[in-house]
Amino acid sequence: MLGKAADRVGMSLGRMTRRPDPFTESLPPALRRVRETMRQATTTYRPQPYHAGQIVYVRAAIRHQNWGDPISLWRRVARGGLMIAEVPSGHGDMLVEPNLQVVAALLDEGLANA
Repeated sequence: MLGKAADRVGMSLGRMTRRPDPFTESLPPALRRVRETMRQATTTYRPQPYHAGQIVYVRAAIRHQNWGDPISLWRRVARGGLMIAEVPSGHGDMLVEPNLQVVAALLDEGLANA
């Protein structure tokens, strides 16, 4: 419980969770190493303010309960504004049909308004 709270606070400060993702336990060793390397990279990355225009943040409407909500971080980064667009799916289903068409349309709209 305390670990989840610490992860949520860390996420609001721009840090990713430090706890291993239980999902990776079911992956083959090579893929597990890739996931762990990605997790380490996102843990240490500190985004810089972006002034060049609005950021279109596409996210799943069905959120993973252990991932936290990075919107406060993106609001600080997106100095030119932040448009939050939700896809009616979970994160893992955003790039499969019919959700892929929704994501493409949201990105097209964001680019057209750039």
